Amino acid sequence: MHIYGIHSSTSENCGISIFNMHLKQSLHKMGFHFEVLNLQENNSVNDKMNAILHYIPSAYSTEQSSQRLIRLLQEIYFEKLVVIFHGVYREEEKRYYKDTPCPFQKEHLNFIFKKSTEIIALSKTVEVNLKSWLSKFNINRNIITLDHPGLFISQPSVKTNFPYVFIGGVSRPKKNCNNESTDKLIKICKERKLPVWMHWTNMSDFDYYENNLHNVWKTTKGLVSDQSWCNIITNAKVILCPYETHIQSVSGLIAEALSAKCYVLTTAFDFANEMKKRFPSLVIVNDNIEQWPDLIEKLLHENIHILSNYYSWKDFTDDLLSALVYSTEGNMVYNY
Repeated sequence: MHIYGIHSSTSENCGISIFNMHLKQSLHKMGFHFEVLNLQENNSVNDKMNAILHYIPSAYSTEQSSQRLIRLLQEIYFEKLVVIFHGVYREEEKRYYKDTPCPFQKEHLNFIFKKSTEIIALSKTVEVNLKSWLSKFNINRNIITLDHPGLFISQPSVKTNFPYVFIGGVSRPKKNCNNESTDKLIKICKERKLPVWMHWTNMSDFDYYENNLHNVWKTTKGLVSDQSWCNIITNAKVILCPYETHIQSVSGLIAEALSAKCYVLTTAFDFANEMKKRFPSLVIVNDNIEQWPDLIEKLLHENIHILSNYYSWKDFTDDLLSALVYSTEGNMVYNY
């Protein structure tokens, strides 16, 4: 069975590119042939396909990327099209901070609602936003809400004896490794002798790393193996998310942190607030970063309340296959 995994990215080190590669590995193990299709590249595709489309507004915010998506939705006959929403802006969103606006989102959603066979939201926040758009278009569609899965590699049940703090992931405008507040936080942590491991997956600014080597306990960079990433996150005690956003509606890092049973110390945004309600013992939301060193010091000495197992990649793949195989719009499409 041939499935296209469609996304739009200028870098293989971005979150959705990594997500799509994990999905490829998961489906390959189950006997599916999964081909990655990046709309930023000039790929030739069949005019008839089964596909999983990853959507987030910022990925299609330019005229070129938007037109490529619209052309794909217009010209291709999809036997099956499952759209996974990694985020969506609500109608008339005004709370942009360092987020990338998408002037074409309304047009994208109109096509997606009409062409997709299944719609998957990766958070309750995304589901609510999608339902508001469906109401605006006067379209009745079912939305499947699934959690963003946790770490791709199964993590050990016991952490190392040396607790540390982690900051990093994929650097972008709303999660900038080089912003003033993050720099100040790292320097205060050094003064307080709080061990910070900093790792940026897509960082190529060697000067930034050189300038901060003396401020952190450990610094690494680049796209690492799944096992190495699992080890970094699993052995941390606290994951820091000082994001400059109010409207981010999914966070893979927070999902991974919860699956590894780490504390999450984060600024307030939609997804952080949602997860705070669900996991109040692990998620701490605080917009005053000057208070974070005190909170970090306290958390490093706290005993973590052990969660039941977080939503795994196996769980996600099984649920996704149910959406691929059974459509609310029709009968079974795949036999496997």
